[in-house]
Amino acid sequence: MSRMDGEFSYLLEKQKEAHCGACSLSYCLYVLGTERTQRQIAYDTGMPWRIYLKGLKPSKIMKAASANGARCREIKSESSEKFMDKLDRHLAKGNPAVLLVEDYSHWVAVLGTVKDKGKVKYVVDDPVDKDKFFFLMSRDEFLDYAWNDEDDEGNECIPYYALLVSRKDGRPAAWRPAPVFLRLCEEGSYSTAKEMVDDLREIVKNCGGASRKRLMLGDVLRSEMEAVRKSLKWIDWGSAEADEKEMMEFFEDYAVVADAAGIECPENINRTELMSQITALLVTCAWWGEL
Repeated sequence: MSRMDGEFSYLLEKQKEAHCGACSLSYCLYVLGTERTQRQIAYDTGMPWRIYLKGLKPSKIMKAASANGARCREIKSESSEKFMDKLDRHLAKGNPAVLLVEDYSHWVAVLGTVKDKGKVKYVVDDPVDKDKFFFLMSRDEFLDYAWNDEDDEGNECIPYYALLVSRKDGRPAAWRPAPVFLRLCEEGSYSTAKEMVDDLREIVKNCGGASRKRLMLGDVLRSEMEAVRKSLKWIDWGSAEADEKEMMEFFEDYAVVADAAGIECPENINRTELMSQITALLVTCAWWGEL
């Protein structure tokens, strides 16, 4: 049994010809909780074939976002300070953005900000470059990257341009781009991120607890890690598709996904039942090679 390459989340999809706008919006929608491929977005714009020749203008990206329960707010400025002030306030709410770069010729996604070695970095997902999935940029690096001098027709243009993407219903984003989650995206796991979230939410629902006080599920899972490890030691791994070490790695992946999705549970959740269901899920995966 091996980790899935490139299938863990939509954030890893490489753009098709002239699909940078569609692909970048796909990344943003994924962060907000909607799975939509770049080709599906191309159809949402009403120009599924012309996109190969012309790419997408801002109005078409806005149209596709609206068709998928999201809204785009345009920001453009000659002032880096004004531009970054609006972008930073948007990202601070957990919302992503689509950024126009390379002299108005290429779209990328800005997934949010993270702390890297104590410093704030901007997380950029470039759909054309999949040798490296994510780029962490300092503020100065990001401003240099975001600067535009002229458009694709050689005309001077407003240097900074982005579309701020958020949900129409006002609900928060589904995913948080923490560094450990980004590394998991790059490495892959034994299931997809969405399937793992669905597993965890179903298990939490089944494990009771009516306390109004909530705990982060990822923290609860880590606190019970040794109990899971002891349970797995009783398994006869003879002809299983995976072994104890791989399943403990999978368990740790679940904790990372729980953090990234912001999943909570009641303080008085039945921890014995919770760990029993998690262990059963891991064993099922190990023996059948899938969930």
